[in-house]
Amino acid sequence: MQTLKKYLNKFLETVCSVLLAVMLLLVLWQIFARTILNDPSTVTEEVVRFALVWLSMLAGAYSVGRNAHVVVTFVQDKLNRKYRYWIAQVIHVFFMLFSLSVLIYGGYRGILISIHQTSPSLGISMGYVYLAVPIAGIFFFLYSLINLIDLRKIGELVDEDNRHELEKEVNNHGV
Repeated sequence: MQTLKKYLNKFLETVCSVLLAVMLLLVLWQIFARTILNDPSTVTEEVVRFALVWLSMLAGAYSVGRNAHVVVTFVQDKLNRKYRYWIAQVIHVFFMLFSLSVLIYGGYRGILISIHQTSPSLGISMGYVYLAVPIAGIFFFLYSLINLIDLRKIGELVDEDNRHELEKEVNNHGV
């Protein structure tokens, strides 16, 4: 599972980096065209806006994979190790349910609704823009599944000799 996670991380790091670089170059071009050439382009604004949708969705999935998402831990911090382990499992299951129901299914429904709408400047189907939601949902689901499997493996370490190692590993998995 760690090999799959490593490849997913590398893929998303590369895609997000390229998207960010393209967005930066397009914004710089837009500034140059607007101020120096007095000829602003609506195409670059639209491409940057759509790239931002894709970037935010894919970066959100990447943060779930790295367990770098925003968490509120004031309740968890007061619980013992065993309950924190179970809460971590529940959180990953909720991420999986959220990704299946809202991101994948809801994103697919959004694509069906918007597939015949076209963007004003580029003239492309808005379904391509909204395709970022279910694709990110697939990554959310895969990462949550991998994290859950890894956490279950850590749970097998629970015995008197491995308590310190368990706590370190559980804390590394966002608990």
